[in-house]
Amino acid sequence: MSARAPGPAPAWRRWIPGSTVILFLLLSGVLWMASIAADAIGQAVLVVVFLAVAAFVPLAWLGERIRARPLWALRVRDDPEAVTSAVRDALRDRLPTQLAAKDGPEGLFRRCETLLRVDDPGCWIGVQRSSDQSGTTVLLLPRSRDRRSIDALRARIHSRLESS
Repeated sequence: MSARAPGPAPAWRRWIPGSTVILFLLLSGVLWMASIAADAIGQAVLVVVFLAVAAFVPLAWLGERIRARPLWALRVRDDPEAVTSAVRDALRDRLPTQLAAKDGPEGLFRRCETLLRVDDPGCWIGVQRSSDQSGTTVLLLPRSRDRRSIDALRARIHSRLESS
């Protein structure tokens, strides 16, 4: 790969998909509107119940959603072709399957120039040009709950990108 620009070394970061945030806001809004509607019809007990549920359920749902479906991103200051080559090298023994972006998961993966499905551990890996055109982003969405294997795979991709 080409020489890196000076700055901090790339590291995996946890991203939160926009759909998760929108659903959180929608759930909170619906529960608040339900409490307002209960107040309008004079049901004080329902007002308290909806407010109590609105204070706890959306936050619990958001925490569980983020824990259960982490989205990992690694921003690299290289062109997508070089990053894709390094990712393929890191995954060589795992036999990744290349897919069209439309055949992968919804959301950010639809903009990926390269989308790979790995079966062991189960995950989606996408490579896309960063929105500001200053580099490339590698996305990793686990399908497997085996955290140790996913962490090892992330470390392997990271080390391959660093050594190239």
